[in-house]
Amino acid sequence: MDQFDRAQELEVEERDQAIADQLAKSCHGMGLSHCEDCGEAISEQRQKAVPGLSALRGLPIIVGTIREITSMSIQLDLWQLLTFLIGLLLAFMSFCFVAVRLLLAQVDNQLSQRFKTMEQSQETANKNWESRFNQLMDQNQRETDGWQSLERDFLRFQADLPINYVRREDYVRNQTVIEAKLDSVALKIENVQLKGLQQ
Repeated sequence: MDQFDRAQELEVEERDQAIADQLAKSCHGMGLSHCEDCGEAISEQRQKAVPGLSALRGLPIIVGTIREITSMSIQLDLWQLLTFLIGLLLAFMSFCFVAVRLLLAQVDNQLSQRFKTMEQSQETANKNWESRFNQLMDQNQRETDGWQSLERDFLRFQADLPINYVRREDYVRNQTVIEAKLDSVALKIENVQLKGLQQ
């Protein structure tokens, strides 16, 4: 026999004693032989178990000794305690389940909002990069067109250069040739004049 069994026996004995003391205080003497309410006969066993009994209505039907009644109530109390504990455990588990579910829903909502924000910022960044890239491509195209136009103009200038312009060396040579020819013409004119004066 362990401590719990001894404690249970002690509780039963104290309860039996308390019930007996209460009955002794409240009921003195032998009770009525017939019920005051319905007129039915009260058995001797009941009269001995509950002294001063005057009515059957509202009283429990006592079968066996007070010890059996108290042991039944202890079993009933233990069953009620187990039922209460199981109910409490189920309620706590339900609360934990609902709390975890709500927490997971909030985490899911926060993650959804974060991913949505990230997608929006990524789309905005992509649009910005795309517009910047398009601007750079347009600028590059304009610069390429400018260089091509400059190259065409330069090639045109090179083609027109010999037609419209004379190099210095060419000018000096042409001028020298012209001057030499003028000198020879002047010399011939002088010779002709001199011959004309001599004749």
